[in-house]
Amino acid sequence: MKNTDFSAPLKIVGLSSEKTAGLCVDLSEQALEEALRTHMKEDALLIVWQFHRIVWGRWQAGAIHLADDGALDTSLIGEMRAFNETEELHLVKKRGKFRGRYIFDKDGEGTEAVDSAAPLWGERTACAGGYVTLADAGRGLSLTVPAEEEGERFALVTRCYIGYDPETQQAGYEDMRYKAVVPLEEG
Repeated sequence: MKNTDFSAPLKIVGLSSEKTAGLCVDLSEQALEEALRTHMKEDALLIVWQFHRIVWGRWQAGAIHLADDGALDTSLIGEMRAFNETEELHLVKKRGKFRGRYIFDKDGEGTEAVDSAAPLWGERTACAGGYVTLADAGRGLSLTVPAEEEGERFALVTRCYIGYDPETQQAGYEDMRYKAVVPLEEG
């Protein structure tokens, strides 16, 4: 999705999507890295929700690299997403394990989806090493996100998968994944 596409009406796209649900991963860093190696076919962006912070990073060359260069204590993780343009591994801590699913998209038919972008709070205050720090002084918030391009504001691109109720054929979103962090063009 190009950053100029955000103001256009949402479009339903057709694609082929493979989903592996019911994943179960031990809470160790080694098990988490093995799950990433097993499922993620390409380098990816990471977002990790821990009890005391939200931290962004990258899954690159078979290793986790966090924006703040801090250590990842897996016992404090509540949720994690590793994602890129074609795939996502989404894990949530439940009943003493990471549980979740993996989605891989490719050209084809059989799945309908809608891509959209949600603006991230704040404006760029720093940019270094493939990361951009966004700050919203009024709210007292700052967030360092992985971004390769320069811009003042950024957006999180998501893909929502459309499903149909078997009895009523009522359409709705049955799943959602993250795709990218991109500069947001105003206008």
